[in-house]
Amino acid sequence: MRFSWFYNLSAIAIRGLTLAAKFLLVICLVQYFQPSELGLYGVMAAIVAYALFFLGLEFYNYTSRTLVGASEIEQVLIIRDQFILYALTFVLSAPAFYILFYLHLVPYSLCFWFFILIIFEHASNELMRILIALSRPYLANFIYFLRQGLWIYILLPVFYFFPASRYFNLIFIVWITGAAFSIFIGFTALYNLPWKSMWIHPVRWKTMWQGLKVSRPFLVTAFSALSLLYIERFFVSYYCGMEAVGIYTFYAGLSVTLHNLVNTGVSKMRLAQLLAAWKQNDRQLFHSEAMHMLKYTTAFVLVFSALSIALVYPFVNLINKSVYLANLPIFYFLLFGAACRSVADVPLYTLYAQHSDRLILLINLASFFIMVVGNAVLVPNYGLVGAALSSAGASLVLLGYAFVVMVQRTIRPFPLLQS
Repeated sequence: MRFSWFYNLSAIAIRGLTLAAKFLLVICLVQYFQPSELGLYGVMAAIVAYALFFLGLEFYNYTSRTLVGASEIEQVLIIRDQFILYALTFVLSAPAFYILFYLHLVPYSLCFWFFILIIFEHASNELMRILIALSRPYLANFIYFLRQGLWIYILLPVFYFFPASRYFNLIFIVWITGAAFSIFIGFTALYNLPWKSMWIHPVRWKTMWQGLKVSRPFLVTAFSALSLLYIERFFVSYYCGMEAVGIYTFYAGLSVTLHNLVNTGVSKMRLAQLLAAWKQNDRQLFHSEAMHMLKYTTAFVLVFSALSIALVYPFVNLINKSVYLANLPIFYFLLFGAACRSVADVPLYTLYAQHSDRLILLINLASFFIMVVGNAVLVPNYGLVGAALSSAGASLVLLGYAFVVMVQRTIRPFPLLQS
């Protein structure tokens, strides 16, 4: 325990480096590639995110609980059955993914890289979750960095010092390499488990089905939350073209930094105390923890938003690409949406601590509905501004609905606000 502060600080640093890497990658793509190519990257990133959702089916919500406290043999069987299920979902989903490329909704030349990427990304992501469930969060953070951050820090100097290397497919090659290396490290960490036992015991199909039923309530919530981040890119691509997606991806990448930083460095840092207070049935402590989370989150959001508004114009002007500067207003709408989502984490975590899963589902569904309808109505008429307005509106609904439900759900949830 004497070095726990060091490990906690290291975990935050790794997450910070990963977030910085994603930000730098977007800047790199802006500098060295055309907006249409950045748009293609944005669409591919969105399709990969949706593919990981359909491959995983939120099954980790079940396995994460069953892995805790299980014997080593039982852990092996759980992990084996989990990856057998994922192999089946891949086989069943692959034809649907292929149609996207066959119909040239996405360039067919990227089809091979897409399938390799989702296999490695999904395996690495699930290994990270397994390590978290097995109480190895620091290694899980490191694997996350290998998969999402380190390869970017390797790629950027290559693009800078070797202009001839700046071709689009290299991004996916290095991305896949990073994911593959993270898988190697992850499996090495699990090497000491009794893997031979998985050949002795039969696959437990019935248990697998039970796990899917447990994960079912999380599917709609996760899909709605995912769509808040990505679905507008498909509307923009259809109505405005790939160059417009590139512009939108750039500003979305800037604005989402706020939510990522708040979620990683503020909200989740206090989540454990919030969960513990509710589990102890200490309502006063629970309200106090929620108020602290709200105070720190709101303060961070206000400071970061003010700095972003002050610095975004000189920053975009420094990039010296007029197409991005001409569309600067959409950043303010996207930043507002990110700020709403960041503050909305407080009531959502409060409801999560209270096991109000159905209410969280309804809140996410409401924001998803606003997002889809808003994009369908506004993007054809207002283009990028319509997409950004839809995102801001959906995020505002998420925040407002979450706070109203939380207040109705609890008695005097925030005494300081009512005094």
